[in-house]
Amino acid sequence: MTTANDISNRIIEAVMAQKLAPGSRLGEQQLAMLFDCSRTIVREALTRLSTRGIVTVSARRGWYVIEPSEDEAR
Repeated sequence: MTTANDISNRIIEAVMAQKLAPGSRLGEQQLAMLFDCSRTIVREALTRLSTRGIVTVSARRGWYVIEPSEDEAR
């Protein structure tokens, strides 16, 4: 069974591998289909990543990969 932690890790791996660029929109439905899990698990994973400062949510627009500052990029 896929957990929110699994999905969080896979999203981080995609960001690190530059498969998800800073500023990229992360659609819940698309991620659920990609990772073969429910939108609830994806939403929980994105919420966890938001608390870690990796993604941000914009009301009525969706989730986005955060553009790191110069210090964070180092």
